[in-house]
Amino acid sequence: MKKIKSIMTLLFVCTAFSGMAQKALQLHLQVGDKWYHEQKRTNSRQDMNEQGGSSELNDENILGCTYEVLAVGKGTYDIKLTYSSIKFQDSVPGTEDKITFDSQKQEDMNGDGGEKVKAIIGKGYVFTIDANNRKLIAIKERPVKDTAQARPISPLEPALYLFPNNDDQLKRRVEVIFGGTIPDEKPVTGAKWDKTYSENKGGIIQATTNSYTINRIEGSKIYIDAIIKMTVDGTPDGTAELGEIKVSGLFNGTGSLNIDATTSLMSEAKSIIRGTQTMTTPNGKQKLSMAVSYVETLKKAGTN
Repeated sequence: MKKIKSIMTLLFVCTAFSGMAQKALQLHLQVGDKWYHEQKRTNSRQDMNEQGGSSELNDENILGCTYEVLAVGKGTYDIKLTYSSIKFQDSVPGTEDKITFDSQKQEDMNGDGGEKVKAIIGKGYVFTIDANNRKLIAIKERPVKDTAQARPISPLEPALYLFPNNDDQLKRRVEVIFGGTIPDEKPVTGAKWDKTYSENKGGIIQATTNSYTINRIEGSKIYIDAIIKMTVDGTPDGTAELGEIKVSGLFNGTGSLNIDATTSLMSEAKSIIRGTQTMTTPNGKQKLSMAVSYVETLKKAGTN
């Protein structure tokens, strides 16, 4: 009888540990935790028209945000996202000059380019995230709708629209940073899955599919590879009086995502996509060849 009980106990323990091994990632945070998220986007583009003319431009935007845990509930966390800073530089067409802007320099904020940035910096969201599936489940506070992100953006000024400025963009950003990109199953090397989403950007539908594969797991670090496919198609809003205008494009790329399994948080993400976009107008076609790269990092900024 004792032998049977011993075997039963062993089976119970093994089953318990087996169940624990199958557990998916969970967020492990505490009130006052803060992180600094930096996103660097580099964009190289070459305009080509039917007459053979072309121009090349290169810009770089570095955006900073902070995330802070405000409250811990039963399986949930309230998080505050604040837009912290933006640095920008772009080449001036036809010259070797560059336009630069740094929100952390008072002279830049007081200049002509500072007005729109002032409407953004310090704003942000307060949202609730589920600790088990690492997904956004509620938005408690939003930035004021009449912000610089909603206004026309010139290619020669900071790309403020790269800050999350609607619920869908916030949801995708939260998924990447808080580990929601990974399925609910236990992460294992070789696991594959897809994420597909689309967005209407002023009449242009941008559809993206990311195909993920877990490359390897080393200790608490999960290394993920991605293959990216993106299409753009549509007619820009507000162009009806100019005649029929169509925009179409196809882009392909690769990326990587590193997750800390201890906290479920992203530590680094990289991607680069290349492709060509064509704008067809009553006056002809204009092609835009682009290469866009992103580098994102998340670092602990302290605990209150």
